[in-house]
This record gives sequence, structure tokens and C-alpha cells, in this order.
Amino acid sequence: MTAPELPWLIRALLRLFPTDFRRRFAHEIVEAISLRSRESAGFDGRPGVVFWAGTALDILSAGLSERSAWLVWRLAGVGGTLRSSARALRRRPLYTSVAILTLSLGLGGAAAMIAVVRGVVLAPLPYENADDIAVVFNDGRTARPDFDPYWPVSQEQYELFAASGQTVSETTWIGRGSTATLLTERTAELVDAAVVAPNFLLFLGATAYLGRVFTQDDAPEAGGVAVISHATWEARFASDPQIVGRILHVDGQDHTIVGVLDEDFRWYGRGSGSQPELWRPPSPGDPSRGYDRSLIVRVQPGRSLEDVRLEFGPNAYEFFTNDGFKDRFTAADAASILSLREHHLGDSIRRIPLLAGGVGLVVLLAGLSVGLLVVGRMAELDKEFDVRQALGASGLSLAGQVAAENALLVFFGTLAGLGVGAVGLQAAVASAPPGIPRLENAALNPGTVTALLPVAGMLFALSGLLPGWRTYRRRLDAAALRQGRGLTRSKAMPRRVMVGTQVASALVLLLGSGILLRSWHALSHQDVGFRAEGVLAARFQLPDDGWTPVADAARPPSDAAQSEPLAVTGSLLAELDELEARLAAVPGVTEVALARHVPLSGRYGGWTPLTPEGWEDRSWEDRPHGTAANWVTPGYFEALGIAATRGRLLTAEDESPGATPAAVVSQPFAELFWPGDDPIGKRFYAYGAHTRPDRSPAVGQHLVTVVGVVPALREQALQESNVTVFLPYRASIAYGRSPPRDIAVILKTSVPPSSLAGETRRTVSDLFPTQPLMRMEPLEDTVRGWVQDTAFLGSLAAAMGAYGLLLALVGVTGVIAIQVNRRAQEVGIRMALGAGKADIYALFGRETALMVGTGLAVGLAAGVGGARLLQAHLYGVEPLDPWTFGSAPIVFMVAALLVTAVVARRAVEVDPTRALSRE
Repeated sequence: MTAPELPWLIRALLRLFPTDFRRRFAHEIVEAISLRSRESAGFDGRPGVVFWAGTALDILSAGLSERSAWLVWRLAGVGGTLRSSARALRRRPLYTSVAILTLSLGLGGAAAMIAVVRGVVLAPLPYENADDIAVVFNDGRTARPDFDPYWPVSQEQYELFAASGQTVSETTWIGRGSTATLLTERTAELVDAAVVAPNFLLFLGATAYLGRVFTQDDAPEAGGVAVISHATWEARFASDPQIVGRILHVDGQDHTIVGVLDEDFRWYGRGSGSQPELWRPPSPGDPSRGYDRSLIVRVQPGRSLEDVRLEFGPNAYEFFTNDGFKDRFTAADAASILSLREHHLGDSIRRIPLLAGGVGLVVLLAGLSVGLLVVGRMAELDKEFDVRQALGASGLSLAGQVAAENALLVFFGTLAGLGVGAVGLQAAVASAPPGIPRLENAALNPGTVTALLPVAGMLFALSGLLPGWRTYRRRLDAAALRQGRGLTRSKAMPRRVMVGTQVASALVLLLGSGILLRSWHALSHQDVGFRAEGVLAARFQLPDDGWTPVADAARPPSDAAQSEPLAVTGSLLAELDELEARLAAVPGVTEVALARHVPLSGRYGGWTPLTPEGWEDRSWEDRPHGTAANWVTPGYFEALGIAATRGRLLTAEDESPGATPAAVVSQPFAELFWPGDDPIGKRFYAYGAHTRPDRSPAVGQHLVTVVGVVPALREQALQESNVTVFLPYRASIAYGRSPPRDIAVILKTSVPPSSLAGETRRTVSDLFPTQPLMRMEPLEDTVRGWVQDTAFLGSLAAAMGAYGLLLALVGVTGVIAIQVNRRAQEVGIRMALGAGKADIYALFGRETALMVGTGLAVGLAAGVGGARLLQAHLYGVEPLDPWTFGSAPIVFMVAALLVTAVVARRAVEVDPTRALSRE
């Protein structure tokens, strides 16, 4: 409606009336306004402001009234459509329940995944100006490709960095994750502790729930102070309000508790989900630990992390090497600089895209499955829609019914999906392997629900809008109405495309789950080189007061095989003898051994650059690195079932004073140092100071003779054999420059190992009351812990793959069922003309094979690309594993043909005369 003579405000207000109302009464409204305007005209022939204001108010009132009535009418129509759709869904409980269940599983997985991504990846870090913080490491790969790219810095490097640079405004540091012994009145307890720079907590903006955090004023010379976490205050100290000022005896030193941290403060080491219980600055008596600090920096305002990389990359050689180790680095860029988020997430970030991709495929499958259910239901309603359309119903009203039914399905599927997601999230968090940081932040909160709405909208589009659009575009076919048939190739094509997409998506899930399961099987069933069955292992530390150090000048010459041992308090060796004797007397113990490390315990600090005899003049780059040294008593090999392949094992004589230093090496050790030669009788330098390029490798070391070789062992990591050397424990104490404090007790048992845990704990506590056990568990559990990550991913992928296969088969079943129902007359004609049952089965089987085969071809192509993303998570199996890629499509095709045969049986068993007479 247009009226050029009317003011723009009146024209705008007239648009408040519904379109149908304006179309019907436009002329009358304009005439009425014109008549009134002439009656109220003044001397100049124009109506006044009062007239137009009154007219505007009248139009506003009438327009709102009409618009409200129109909205009520429309809502009543929508409400009626929803009520009609709800009644239709109630009349089909199987269809409704299957659709809601399918949607709930897809949306539940999406809700859980969204909660994990929001909580772990996207949630803001709880630190002041967290986006301006970076963590700096040595990049050891500049020396050797197999070195750690995240090698901590030393105190000297920290001081150089803190005093230099134009892109960094402030620096601090945190030591490597460690434990501390907390001595209480009752017992000694092991706690997760962190030694940090005095300004560390203030740097991150941490605040105290009680007391205060320590500051730069709490320097080492000021005495020991400590801050405890809120969880530790509640669990270990029963929320004692008087905790501030209490003295703690930590690692042999007194520390005063100055505060309790706020409950929400968290710090994650790289890839670690554990939290320190106790925080303290370095104390005066703390020993120097070399490269043990993560350097943390704050970027200058107006600068970026990339600016820091550009400034310190070219100068990293100067900042991250000291005089003793400069020759180790061969490239200029020797620094790894990470954002704080990258540092916190660590390697766990690799799992999340895989899981998110799998969940995305599940959601797609759920939407396609419900869409196919809807298409099948529309096939049932085709004749009803034809009749209604012949009676005058519009395509829009028919599409509205389809959309309303699916809106109800998606609504109730979303509600059920939130419940499924809550249960699934709780189960996933409980079963997740350790080391996923910030996982406790994952929750189904309002933000997660809001983020889920677009996913629900996508499912509604797949299952409701597309079928609704097809209904809206339908045309009345009089011949089909008379004959009761309507399936043409053009109508069947959308179903086939949807099923093909389903099959391709499900095959990608099935291939991924198969490869991960194969990797888990290979990892968990490999030969580790020792027997873990019936073995109990416990770790603790020897007390500091057990050693009497000897000056370097008093050390025996390097080639003195019969040198006098270093001075050691006699009580310590006697206590170790007593420990072995007491444990051997425990009923059920058949063998006792002491060692520095437990196999696969994750605490293998005996890496040392051993130098074979004759290699003294070789440069650093030409010497093998990464040799794992373990100090063991002779019973170690018997307890773990390790036999010698050459020579002999260690004996009690090798531990006696004055014995020639002896060692047993692994097969990889022998192949590395003496390839092609018999290693028995070969000698290498050990025990003394680590060799450096500017020193003779013989200085302060002793020649050790190889007396035996054992098979390749998985001592450090389950994924690879180690270059390992075994040295006599007591002889190592005698000749060691810094005898190892770490000690492990290994018990071979004839009873369930866990049943001896209590007696083992009491025995150790009696002899070493100030040294708590770090960890005690059956060795079988330790080995299983190494496959948790792969098993977790494999189990989730297997569940997704099975669900995807089920949904795809449901889609195939639905389409074939429609085909069978629509082609009943064709089947009757074929059978009347002599076709047998096998011919009918073959007819539908060919259609299934074509439909599924196309999807399998697309799925295989997508699976090739997707499998390469799993490379970092695989062991013992290639991403393009022939067995998986060969068997998964066959399983899929066989399953599809079986369900086709079951569905086609309806057509085969029908009498041809009845099929021909069917309307």
C-alpha cells in the first residue's frame, strides 16, 4: 500500500498491519485518512499537527491490535500443528523412540566433546594477563635429533635471560615436577612439591586464601618458607584455620607455612594433570640440580610472542649454552618458546582433534539416520499427502507438518542428549588416562548447552528442513495417486546419497577404530624382555646422611680397577642387607632384589654418556648418547626372569669390595658400541664424572668390564628397546661419585603381589622411618599403565565405529525396506513370470552392493587421509594397515547384504497373486 500524499510516519505505521490485512483494506484506509484530513484542514487547506498526531496514535493502536490478533492466529496454527505432530509421533512409538535415541547418542557425544574442548582448550587461563606469558626451553634437537625439544634451563641461563632482551618485561621460573618428604609426628609422607622463584606466585597473580604468598623478600638466605594448596590444607590439615605459622619438616629442612592458596589456583607442567601440594622458594641447603627449571617470561606491552622468538632465536646460542656445553649445540636457534596455553596443554592437545573429528562424524551419522527415518515415514505418507494436496492443501502446510514432527524429535533428542552427555562426560573423565590438564574444567554448563544449539540446528536441518523442502516442492501426480506407486529413480536418489554418505562416514570411524585397536594390541602384547607377572615393586629414597663424600683430588686413578671404595657409613650398607633379609623372610616372597629403578616406572634418571675404551679421542657428536644405566643386585635378573644370551649375569662376588668392576649390557648396547664383535670382555668408562668435550673421558672414571649380555629390554619406555647397562648396586655405591638416592625394592612372589603391600611398607618404614614409599604396585599394573592412552583412544574409537556401523546398517535397512514396499508389484510380476527367490534376493542385493559400494569407495579415500592423522598415536602398525583397510569394507558389505536379505524376505515370501493385486 502506497500513499504519496501521506507523511512518511503514517506510511511507516501502516506497515504494522499484517500483509493480508493491508492487501484487503488498503484502499479503504487511504480513503478514510484522506476524508478526515480534508475535514480538519485549516485556512491553508492542510491538516494541522494535532490531526496527524491523533491519526498516528489511532493507526498505531489499530495496527498493534491487528498484528497481535494475527500473531495469536499464527501461534494457534503452529500450536495446532505441533499438537497434531505430537499425536502422530505417539501413534508410532517405535519410530519415535528410535529417532530420539539416535539423536540423543549423537548430541550426547557432541555435548561431552564440547564440554571437554571448552574446559581444556578454550577456557581462559586463571592467571593475570595470561596471553602475554611464554615458557622458554632449551631445544636439544639442535645437538641431536633425538634430544628433548623441551629441555629445562639452568640457573646460569636464567640469569643471562633475565638480564637481557628488549621484548621481555619480567621473568620467573619453576623447577621440574618433583616430590618432597613431609615429616609429621606420625609418619613420613610423600607430597607433590614445586620449587619456584620467589616472585613466581606474584608473577601469575596468585592470591592467598589464608595468610600470604611468598615474595622476593623471601629469598633463600631469609630461611625456609612454604605455601600449601587449598586441597592440601583441607585433606592433610583438616582445614586448620591456625595453619599459618606452622613449621613443616620438608626434605630435612624446616619451612614455615606463610599461606594457603586460593581454591581456584592451578599450575600444570607440560602435559601433566597433577597439581603441586606444596610451593616453596629455594632454600639455602638446596643442592644444585643443573638443568631443572622452566623459564617463564612476560612479553613487553605492545610486543608479541613472535617478537620474543625473533629476538632470542638468533641469540639463543649465547643465552642457552654455557662454557661447559657449548659444543653440544650445532645450530643458532637453540630455544623452544611456547605460549602458556601451549605449555599447559602439552601433548594432550593431539588427542582432542581426533576425538572431536570422531564425534563430528557420529553427529553427521545421527542426522543422516534420522533423515532417512523421516524419508521412510514420508514414503508412508505419500498417498495421504497426495490426497490432501488434491483437496487443496498447500505444499507449505505439508512441509510444516514434516518440520513440526522433526522439531519435536530434535527437541526431545536434545534433552535426552544432555542426559547422555552428562553420563558420558563423567565416564570419560573417570576413565581418561592421566596427564590431560584442566580436565576438571569440563562440565555441562550453560555455555556448553548454548554451544550445542548450532549442532541441534544442523541435525534439524538434516532430518527436518531438507525433507520438509522436498515435501514443499512435491507435485501432485494423478497417475501415482491412482496406482498407489510413487518411487522413481529421481525420488530414490536422495536416499541413496544419504546412505552413501552414511556408509562413507561410518567406514572412516571403523577404519580409525580398527587401526587404534590394532596398535593397542601390538603395544600390550609385545615382548618387554622381562616377566612382570607375580612381581611387586616399590620405590623410595635413601636418607641423605648415609654418605660421606670424598674430594675429587682423593679419587683413585682412572685405570685403577682395584681402587679403594669411597667412604660410606657402615650402617647404610648394613641396613640394605637387613632390608633384603627381612623381605626375603616374608611368606610368599621367592626372590628379593634392589635396584635404582623399576622397569617402566617413568623415573629413569640414569642416562649417562658412557665411553667405550678406545673412544677417548672422539668428539661429542661422534659418541652415542642416551645410555640408560641401572644399578641392581644379582637377584634382579632372577626376579624379572631375565636370562643371559652371552656370558653370565651379575653375582654376589661382583658386589664385594675390591672386585673388578663388571657390568651386564643389553643387546642394543652391544650392537651400538661393538657392532659385529663379541662384547664379552670389552671395557668402557663409567662411575665417575660425566664426560665433556674439553675433558678426557677417563678423568675421574673407572674401566668396567662387560661380563654378560641380555636381550633387548623395554625398561624406559614400552615403545622402544633401551640401550641399557646394568651395574652392581653395592659396587656402584662404592665407586660412584654421587651415589644414587633412588632405590627400588623388587619382590618375586608366589602369592598375589598386592597382598604383600602392607608387609613391604612396614618393613621399609621400620628401617627407614623418615623415607616414605614413592609408589608401590604390581609390575603388571605398571606395564598396563603404558597402554592407557592407546587403550582409551581405542575404546572410544571402537564405540564410535560400532555405533557408526549400526547407524549405517539402519539406513541401508530403511532404504531397502522402502524399495521392497514400493516394488511389491514389480516383484509379483517377476515371480509370476518365473523368477525364483534367489533372483529376487539378487535384485535387491545388487542395489545394496551398488549403493554401499559407492559409499565404501568414498570412505576408503577419506580413510586414507584420516589414518595419517593417527600416526603419532600408533605403535607396531602402519596408518594404512592392510589388514584393517582390507577387512573393514568386507565386514561392512557382508553386514549390509545380510540385512538386505532379511528385509527382502518380505517380498520373497509374498504370494505373487497378492502382490499383483496390491493397491
